[in-house]
Amino acid sequence: MARTFLAASSRFGSLTLPASYTYPFSMACRFSPAALGTQIFLCLNTGGTLAEVFIYTSNLYHIGTTNYVTASSITAVIGTQVNIVAVFTSATVRDLYIDGVLRASGGTSDNVTGQTFTVGKQGSGTAYYSSGDIQDAAFWSRALTVGEALAYHRGCVPSLMPYLLRAYIPMVGNSSPEPNLCGAAMTLSGSPPKALHKPTILPT
Repeated sequence: MARTFLAASSRFGSLTLPASYTYPFSMACRFSPAALGTQIFLCLNTGGTLAEVFIYTSNLYHIGTTNYVTASSITAVIGTQVNIVAVFTSATVRDLYIDGVLRASGGTSDNVTGQTFTVGKQGSGTAYYSSGDIQDAAFWSRALTVGEALAYHRGCVPSLMPYLLRAYIPMVGNSSPEPNLCGAAMTLSGSPPKALHKPTILPT
């Protein structure tokens, strides 16, 4: 299943990762926007500089921190799910894969170290809540490969890419807090309800 996050209801989820991580790291989720406008749906919260994936100017997808890069060829569409993989290789190298294709790359230097993984809003702040369905949210303390980004798009769940997988929240929607298959559960705020989602490949 998935969870529906709604900005008007201040819905979001957060969890504490096993340690404080810096580069390289990767984040992923499947996101279907229910509204347009500025909204953040993945974040590594550092208490200062944030590593984020978000919709911003002209309803385009972005990846970055204080200095971000734009996927200029992909515009967010209400009700259209995208498979997002954000790879932060170093302070100056970040890549955004949308549906298995590299759509944004580069960026100027930012220093990110954080332990709080957040979905549905801007880290510890109270701004830029997302509106839409989120599922299969995950965090790795390594840079995912091009092949792994494509596999995620094709429906591979993060548990099938377990190396240095630090958090995997399927968003099954059956309980609160939301189970994390790699550790501490994700605390939910605003009671995001269960939603349907596209099929994913489950381990056998």
